[in-house]
Amino acid sequence: MKRIWIAAIFLIAVAALCTYDQLVIKDTFEAISFSAEQAQNAIDNNDLESAAKHCVSISNEWNKRYKMLAIIIEHGSLNDLSVCISGLLHSVDEKDEEAMSESLKECKTMAQMIYENQLPTLENIF
Repeated sequence: MKRIWIAAIFLIAVAALCTYDQLVIKDTFEAISFSAEQAQNAIDNNDLESAAKHCVSISNEWNKRYKMLAIIIEHGSLNDLSVCISGLLHSVDEKDEEAMSESLKECKTMAQMIYENQLPTLENIF
């Protein structure tokens, strides 16, 4: 009987960790996506100062959560997104609207791909 309880506790712990992982991933990539949309809207309205602020918030959010994500997710895709965010900050420093817009689209697309690849679907499992 003790084995059943130990197995049940183990399964509950695994389910809790998996749920926490999914919440962290979802929250992180929703925040990045929202900030990218806000920055893109600011660029479209010729408000580079606001766009730069949103781009910096993307970088801050990413730096804050990278260590936890590195535990959960394969590093190659995270490093690719890190490089993309670095390029975004470089285009902010250069005040280049076109490069900033392209970097935002690329970062948003990469973040979306990482998020979708981490969803617990049968396609991702098998």
